[in-house]
Amino acid sequence: WPVTAKPLWNCADLKLPGNLAIAPDRNLVVLDGWRSVAILNPAGKLVAEQPLEMPPGAAVSKLRWSGGGAEGQWLGFSVLAQGVFCFRQDWSFAGLLPGRAERERVLDCISTEVNDHSSILVSTENSGLEEHSHGHPAVLISEHPQEQVAWAGSVRMGLVGGRLSRIPASGQAEPVEWTGQATAIASAGSHGVAAVGMNQDQVWTVVLLGAGGAEQFSAMTGPQMFDTQIDPLVVEPESGWVVSADSNGTVRVFDNQLRPVSRFSPGLLRGIAVVRQNDSIVVYCSQADRISAWQISADVASGVGG
Repeated sequence: WPVTAKPLWNCADLKLPGNLAIAPDRNLVVLDGWRSVAILNPAGKLVAEQPLEMPPGAAVSKLRWSGGGAEGQWLGFSVLAQGVFCFRQDWSFAGLLPGRAERERVLDCISTEVNDHSSILVSTENSGLEEHSHGHPAVLISEHPQEQVAWAGSVRMGLVGGRLSRIPASGQAEPVEWTGQATAIASAGSHGVAAVGMNQDQVWTVVLLGAGGAEQFSAMTGPQMFDTQIDPLVVEPESGWVVSADSNGTVRVFDNQLRPVSRFSPGLLRGIAVVRQNDSIVVYCSQADRISAWQISADVASGVGG
């Protein structure tokens, strides 16, 4: 781990910080409790707090950005709860995403851009993909930017995940080269898909699969035994850098070939996010009492990815 992550700032102004998301303007969006969000600017200043307009009893633990420009919106959901909630850019309630997402328990939700056309992909318990993850519920997590290709894995249920499959437009699942048990997967855009879990030798591993499903790179990481709905694996889309959070409170940063770059231990985590700022990589960490930002030095970040 050749590079020391530099702590930039801490913000202790939130009540119940959870998962994180990067807004199109590069501000940090923090789920603060189950029914509100807080907005931090890149300097760590709290610039807005906004309750989410939702039906009574509804809750959100994850946020995804969908679309662009004036038509963009936020999608909010909780794993294994009913409904994907749509919020306008001012965080007013725009309605429920129709279809299965409205009446079945949601596993995952993403927004993709394929041939300049925006689409929202939702995986539910009865989406027909369960068979692709060897009996575990399946998660539709990404599409390759140039073709209609999805990936199915499993929702984390305890300590062990499920096998990954690549699903092209035909709908016929294809096995991937990596035979481990994935506990989390994340879109890496044109780089393919990143996954973390136990490999066939029962070693905790992060892996990068190409768009065709072949294993490109892999590296050892830490345990993934979370008991929350944290997204423990994120990818910075411009550089292709991969960041994984361990359940022991350690964050590991890899370049786009999964070479180790930096490791630091902020403590037990509730969410992570990563963004490129100028020529640096900044990792945000959510914990019970604060949000923190950590910077990877510019001279390292500028020479990787792109």
